[in-house]
Amino acid sequence: PTELFSRPVNRFVAGFIDAPAKPFIPSTLEGENLVLPWMRLPCPPLRTAPADRRVDLGIRPEDLLAGTDALAAPESCRFEAEITIVEPMGSQALLVLRAGETDLQMRLEGRIHPTAGTRQIFAFNPAELHVFDATTGLALKL
Repeated sequence: PTELFSRPVNRFVAGFIDAPAKPFIPSTLEGENLVLPWMRLPCPPLRTAPADRRVDLGIRPEDLLAGTDALAAPESCRFEAEITIVEPMGSQALLVLRAGETDLQMRLEGRIHPTAGTRQIFAFNPAELHVFDATTGLALKL
């Protein structure tokens, strides 16, 4: 189970074993970058690239960074987003972020939570990006 969680073999497995479900962001490979709807992001090493260059980026809610962690991430992994929903869950909160026209879910540890309607800097944890072929759903990351 740990291997499936850490290195899902396809998009179905990646979405099935996460709660909440991992969002998939339609993206395009361009050189060594993933082009997301609102930003360019360095692409992790891939086994192969699909001929049409279309991929889906998967990121778990706990693998988005906020606060000082986001500011410590490489600048190329940072983005600004609006917090649209804050759902407190005891010692953590589930946030819904709006980046461009894309909604992302983020799990935030701690009892102090941001306010919905505010904009902040967030970041992708580059070590935890999952890239899948948009057509076949197969994992592409090495």
